[in-house]
Amino acid sequence: MNRIACVLLFGLFLSIGFNATAQKQKKGKSDTAVSKTKPKKFYVPQVYLGDSKQVSGSMAKDELSRLMREGLSAHDSLGNAYTVTGFMFGYSERMLYEDSVGNLVVMTDYLSDYCPGNKLPESVSSSIYDRMKAGDTVHFNQVTLRRNAKSGGENGTDLGGIAGRGLKFLIVK
Repeated sequence: MNRIACVLLFGLFLSIGFNATAQKQKKGKSDTAVSKTKPKKFYVPQVYLGDSKQVSGSMAKDELSRLMREGLSAHDSLGNAYTVTGFMFGYSERMLYEDSVGNLVVMTDYLSDYCPGNKLPESVSSSIYDRMKAGDTVHFNQVTLRRNAKSGGENGTDLGGIAGRGLKFLIVK
């Protein structure tokens, strides 16, 4: 028992000794150069539903269906047009269900599908317009854009793909 206590005390003093003799970091100039230029602002182009200026909010079913058939469009405040190359479509459908006891419960079913291009594919659009009703929510997320060639970067170069802002609409009567 005496030997265990000696080993433990030796370990304690050894760890205190290392902490006491450790070198402190010098304050002053660091090795890395600090940039004095302001960081560039990151701009995300706005995405619109159809030919409208709708980006979110409540919308009637008929108007939303019409704009969804037109597809997504995007442009920035300078008038530069962007082509929508794809997006994640999400649909939250509120349904009435019965639980195990027999009580009626309103729950939400979620549908999510990746859509290449700026419109819904036939597999989704064939049923979604008939299913839409008041209280449901439509999402357009993870929108990928490509700047049009005529409004490209310097000397008309292609700037590659960028992300656009998502859209969210609540269907009302």
